Amino acid sequence: MKRFSQAVVVGLFLPAFSFGEFRRIALSFTGLDCASCSEFISSRLARMRGVESAEVDRQAGKVTLLMRPDNRIRLGQVRDLVQQSGFTPGGADVEVRGAIARAGSGWTLRIPETGAGYQLRLPDGFTPEADIVVTVSGTVPPPATSGAPEILEARSVARQ
Repeated sequence: MKRFSQAVVVGLFLPAFSFGEFRRIALSFTGLDCASCSEFISSRLARMRGVESAEVDRQAGKVTLLMRPDNRIRLGQVRDLVQQSGFTPGGADVEVRGAIARAGSGWTLRIPETGAGYQLRLPDGFTPEADIVVTVSGTVPPPATSGAPEILEARSVARQ
């Protein structure tokens, strides 16, 4: 009985530790000009562990990924796969859940499950607090240089 109750207690609290993940990524890219290429990139992205669906809009030059709960996908992985497939990744419109943390005079969004972190540009009227879990919808422009910190320009922030 003791082992069973310990397992139940551990099982109840484990989901609380998994609080960071991308829920949606809509990545713009260039260089896609054929239908078979769009099928190719869509199938490669859909096979990534944690991706629920991948749709390519060739006309708009955008791929939209919907993620499964508790995924560990990083935006960099998606950009790398697009680039390895012969296309040039651009900015991304994202919905991501993570924890806000103080970083010098600014704020970051930490996604511990993936090791990712983004400098946050918060919308007017949002008062941040350290170590709260939030869902952020916004834009991540392409990195200015390799190794440069990525910036998440938040349109909306919702406390969890």
